[in-house]
Amino acid sequence: VLRDTLVMLHPFMPFITEVLWVQTGNEGQLISAQWEISPPARGGVPAEGRGGGGSAEAIARLQDVVTTVRSARALLAIPAGATVTILADTIPLPEVVAKLARAELANKKTEGMKDFPLAGGESVSIASEHITEASVAAAKERLAQESAELKARITKHEQIITGMRGKAAEDIVAAKEAELATLKETLAQTQHSHDILA
Repeated sequence: VLRDTLVMLHPFMPFITEVLWVQTGNEGQLISAQWEISPPARGGVPAEGRGGGGSAEAIARLQDVVTTVRSARALLAIPAGATVTILADTIPLPEVVAKLARAELANKKTEGMKDFPLAGGESVSIASEHITEASVAAAKERLAQESAELKARITKHEQIITGMRGKAAEDIVAAKEAELATLKETLAQTQHSHDILA
């Protein structure tokens, strides 16, 4: 129940839920966690009475679109108060997406829209006066620098782990390996973000 609650609250309280996610022993980052629909409690309404799989798919799609738009906003340093224009093939609960992503929905692609891939394989197109060649170039440069820093940290962690093996307690080595895995996951996400802008 706590896992599902953290996943559902993440769009509204990203920083707090990310911290709680890690502290409760979950793997990876909450922002990339899959939404799982728990079976109903005994005596609860069965899934088919709650809208079945279609509801779960709509919520997953909503999360995918909102997360992608928010990530694009952060990636391109679009001010929090600025409204963006978005276009996607299917947007469930459009008024909710518009509020959560601080976006206006378009019904056709316009010049200047940049495509960002969704986890489901499609893409969402985003336009804003803040998406310029300069902002894209600055984001690519920042991501390249972050990648270089992460690679250096990964190399250092690998050296430390190699030196620890056989000398340190297994749980300490395991904790360092978990940190290394998190660094590698962050590097993969950073490189993916860079590739999107290419």
